[in-house]
Amino acid sequence: IDRETNGDPGLFVVGIKAKGLAAKNGRLRVTDRLLQMTNRYTTVNLQCLELDTALRLIRRMKKESTTIKLLVAHRNAS
Repeated sequence: IDRETNGDPGLFVVGIKAKGLAAKNGRLRVTDRLLQMTNRYTTVNLQCLELDTALRLIRRMKKESTTIKLLVAHRNAS
């Protein structure tokens, strides 16, 4: 996850581990914008968070629950 360099304040996927769950699932793509994250206990809007804050929340939510759902926006191919 990283910030876009063109001034967009969103959080974007910049890489996917080749043998990770996201790669096996196939729905998450590099350049996807992360909008929201939900686990069993919490839903977090990721659109206006600083990168460090978002990473701390992802780690915390991962510890709280075995399942995390992401709401993402795919970029249009140009």
